[in-house]
Amino acid sequence: MKPFKIIHFILFFILLLIIPVCHAQNWEVIDHRDAQTGQHQCVLQSRSHSLFDGYGDTNISLKIFQDRLLVKTDSNIDATGKTLTVSIDNNTKQFTGRLSNKTDIIFDQEFEQIISQFIAGNKTILSLQFWPTWPNTKVYQATFSLVGFTKVYKTYRECLAQ
Repeated sequence: MKPFKIIHFILFFILLLIIPVCHAQNWEVIDHRDAQTGQHQCVLQSRSHSLFDGYGDTNISLKIFQDRLLVKTDSNIDATGKTLTVSIDNNTKQFTGRLSNKTDIIFDQEFEQIISQFIAGNKTILSLQFWPTWPNTKVYQATFSLVGFTKVYKTYRECLAQ
């Protein structure tokens, strides 16, 4: 019976080592120098997701800068409705973003609240529409895991302090 307990202990220990690695894959800190300005820049970025936009698959990712959350897509976004929103877990509070260019959304209003809820949350749901989806525009949702966010956010803050 003793070897059986040892094997369980070893498997449990391996699992403890693997879990943080899996969670960290949801988010990463990008540390680089801006090619034009030469300034040090840190970005906290989610793993990219593929989402059907009405015609084909498009990539979507979340990027956190010092003062804003940026949603990057490969497709044109329809900003005619009030659907450029992000919500965390099952909270009724939705944060509204604005179109930055044809393919990006910026969330800079209530940014600190968004980050606080990301730290406390398990998932965030992005709602948006793509253009053109004629005659009616459908609301699409992309879900991003927040598991591991707090740990990577600490690394991001350390990067900013450099």
